[in-house]
Amino acid sequence: MSPEVRRHRELCDDGTYESCASLGWAYYTGEGAPLDHPRAHELFDRACSHHVERGCVPLGYMYQTGDVVPKDLERAVSLLTPACQRGKAQVCIGLGELYEKERGDPRTAIQWFHKACAGGASAGCAAEQRLRAK
Repeated sequence: MSPEVRRHRELCDDGTYESCASLGWAYYTGEGAPLDHPRAHELFDRACSHHVERGCVPLGYMYQTGDVVPKDLERAVSLLTPACQRGKAQVCIGLGELYEKERGDPRTAIQWFHKACAGGASAGCAAEQRLRAK
């Protein structure tokens, strides 16, 4: 385990929840720590339960994709929506894709893609235009 990851572990154990999210990424990617998706889920959940966006977003994607945990689109939406509403355009794109592909709801997908576009994500603009053209 890298020194940086060890430090994040110490800080996480002491209640610095941003460090829990960083540690989760290390376990999720295998960079500086052993690849361990269940441990990453646990750490993202811990960070998210203390309102750390860097924990909530990857946790939301885990529930959206169903890798690591059973797929739960409602939980994914509840975890991802706050980040999009705070201006994270890439998360808005993810929500648009969830509504378009997973829920078959192009009207709501357009709203999320529009928010992404307004936030400066050209991929959001393209997706919004594509759906409006249908």
